Amino acid sequence: MDGKGLTNEPSSSNDRIKIIMALSEWTIFLE
Repeated sequence: MDGKGLTNEPSSSNDRIKIIMALSEWTIFLE
């Protein structure tokens, strides 16, 4: 889980993928 991709990759589609992946990891982590 690193936020480097969000800042280093200005691509909108890439950001969405990163955010979705982060949310998925957090959901699994919380469960």
